[in-house]
Amino acid sequence: MDVLQTLREMPYRPSTVSPKTFKNQDGSDVGLFAGTAGERSLIASLDADLPTSIPDGEEFRLALPAYETFTLDSTADNTETFELGFPIAECPNTQNIVLWDGSTYIGVPESVTKVNGSDVGEFDITSSNTDTDIHVYYIPDAQGSIEVIKSSPGTSASATQQLFNEQLKLVNLSNQNEAPETFNLGKSKLQGVIPEDYNLDVYVDAPYTVKFSESTDGTSATNALMSFGVRKGVRAIGKPLRDAVATDMARQD
Repeated sequence: MDVLQTLREMPYRPSTVSPKTFKNQDGSDVGLFAGTAGERSLIASLDADLPTSIPDGEEFRLALPAYETFTLDSTADNTETFELGFPIAECPNTQNIVLWDGSTYIGVPESVTKVNGSDVGEFDITSSNTDTDIHVYYIPDAQGSIEVIKSSPGTSASATQQLFNEQLKLVNLSNQNEAPETFNLGKSKLQGVIPEDYNLDVYVDAPYTVKFSESTDGTSATNALMSFGVRKGVRAIGKPLRDAVATDMARQD
C-alpha cells in the first residue's frame, strides 16, 4: 500500500484539538492531568481513533495557567489579600487571572498588584462566604517549557517524536494575534501524521502546577488556551500507516 497516496486521496474532516477534546461526553477529564510542580509532567493525552494530521505551519493558541488555592477566614464581607507564588503575567491572549469562590465563578479579582518584574503577585477578594476555598488560575510570569509529543503504543522512548517545543514565559507574554505559535513539521510528509492508536501527548516542565480544573468544587481554568487545527481521516488505515510512521520517526532520531 502507498500510504502517502492513501492519505492524499482520503476525505478528511477539519477538527480542532482543545481541552474539550480530551474530555469524555460526561465532561470528565479523562485525558487531562494536573502537572507536578518542578518536574516534567504529562498534562494532556489524546489517543487517535482515526488517522489524524497536524498541517505544517498550523497555528497553536496557547496559554497555560498556574493553579493555586487559598482559604477565606471566618469573617464575612471583609477584604482579604492573598499572595501568589509567582508574578502575574500581562498576557495579551487571555485573562491574566480568574477566581472561583468555592463553586461560584468570580472571574477577574477586584484588585491585582505586583505583576511583571516583581517577585510575587497579589490579589484582593471580598466575599460574604467564610472558610471556603478560593481557586486561582493565573498566567505566571515564570520560566517553564511545553512539549507536544507523538508516541506509538507502548512505552519505548525510541517510538516518540517531538512536534512542538517552546518556553512558556515567551508564549505567555507574546501577542499571538501578531506572532502566532506554529507547528514546524516540514522534516517529512509523515511528521505531522498521528496514526490510529498513537498518542498525542502534551508535557509541561514548570515550577508551578498547571491545571485545567479541580474536582472538589468543580472549577475550571476559563483562561486556559490550548488549541490547534487538525485533519481527521474518515476511515482507518491500520498497520500500514503505523509501520510507515514508525519508520519515518526512526529515520529522524
